[in-house]
Amino acid sequence: MSAINLIILIFLTFFYVWLFFSRIRKYGPTFSLGITLGVLFFLLFPLWIAALNGELTLDLQATMLTSIPILEWNKGAETIFWMLLPIISVTPYVFRASKKKHFQESENEKNTLSLRSWVFIYILSELLFFAASGLIGGGEHWYRSRNEFYSQYGQSAVLFSFTVSALRIITIARIMSEHLSGALSTKSTLGLCIFISLTTLYTTGNRIFLLFIAAEILIVLIIRRRYFLILIGVIAAIPFGFAMSIFKWIRVYMHTYSDFSVSGILSGINSGINFSLQQMTLEGFKQRDFFQGIVESANVNVYYGIVKNFGTTTPLLWGETIGKIFVFWVPRSFWENKPETITVIMAQFMAPNISTLSLVTTIFGEFYANFGVISLIALPITLFFVDKLFSPLYHNSLSYQFTMFLFGIAIIRFPMSDFIIYMLILVAIMWIDRKLLASIYSKKNNRSHDKGQFL
Repeated sequence: MSAINLIILIFLTFFYVWLFFSRIRKYGPTFSLGITLGVLFFLLFPLWIAALNGELTLDLQATMLTSIPILEWNKGAETIFWMLLPIISVTPYVFRASKKKHFQESENEKNTLSLRSWVFIYILSELLFFAASGLIGGGEHWYRSRNEFYSQYGQSAVLFSFTVSALRIITIARIMSEHLSGALSTKSTLGLCIFISLTTLYTTGNRIFLLFIAAEILIVLIIRRRYFLILIGVIAAIPFGFAMSIFKWIRVYMHTYSDFSVSGILSGINSGINFSLQQMTLEGFKQRDFFQGIVESANVNVYYGIVKNFGTTTPLLWGETIGKIFVFWVPRSFWENKPETITVIMAQFMAPNISTLSLVTTIFGEFYANFGVISLIALPITLFFVDKLFSPLYHNSLSYQFTMFLFGIAIIRFPMSDFIIYMLILVAIMWIDRKLLASIYSKKNNRSHDKGQFL
């Protein structure tokens, strides 16, 4: 069975790599190509680590405090086979959906806010969220502080957080579209990307948006055939990946400062670095762990645990986490047992003693936990309808294409209910943007017309 899994893994890897590189130059960034890259990064690459090393391990903390299983390539061959089937089931969709209308590099962003306006709005929203979450006061673990913020302010806090994230994605996409169209220099593009990366790391402790930025830069380089720069980027990814692999420890204490000042911030970061060095001494450094940290391989371990247990020893959820989108708007104070997201349910299942933990399952794990083998049908149908529902709303503007590409990556990693809320917020922001600009231009034209009549 493990030999069959290896053949399937080789086929899927070849197919998704070929599809991504062959279609990106011809059709540009699309939702389905974002899914393609997400599958490669979050699922196939970790499975290759398991295939080459015989297992997919966990760090010391996860091993001691959770029941997340270690994925064993040979002993768990049957479970891995069932993990691969849902990935196979979406290949017809990504193959057909990636054939979109050719994008126009020279297309201007008309009737929308300028890049400068988007950057200003994003920075303002990021600062407001950082202050509201309580981290500005210091002495807090980044994840615990965020959970307390959500508990205190309920749905309004969650929606605010989602809105900030949506603005972050819009800004990243707009930067890349401006650069690809020639309106933004390489130096300014890299400067803005570094600024957003550092800001996001510090204010949220989340590394996923760095992947978004790296993915968009990769697209630009592929479209412009800068293969030498891609090679340099691959080499640079090694020290960068090392930094990100220990950042999970740095972020634990980087907000522990007596006052919010330059010296206080530097003191907090120094505390985080010292803690990370202690953890590295305790756990040691292994090359395999380094690569597993880059691709967040623990998500695949969680997926493995889901396939191993749900539908056999544990009952399926039958749409509970996906249907949460319809009850999200009901405050938990009115409905104490309101359904949780899949990340919270999996944390309760695999780490019941850690109240602040959430476990990423990927969309494949979420659908399998809900529908079992029926996910082989439900998952590609869902992706098809999400693509058909949201993609036409974004016209043919280059920034919208970059945005949809990022959401293609996001749907692989985010809980489905959260993803839909993100998309609805994004649609609302874009609608306001278009209506606001249309109103401004209309007033300007009316004033010009009135002035002409007066003269």
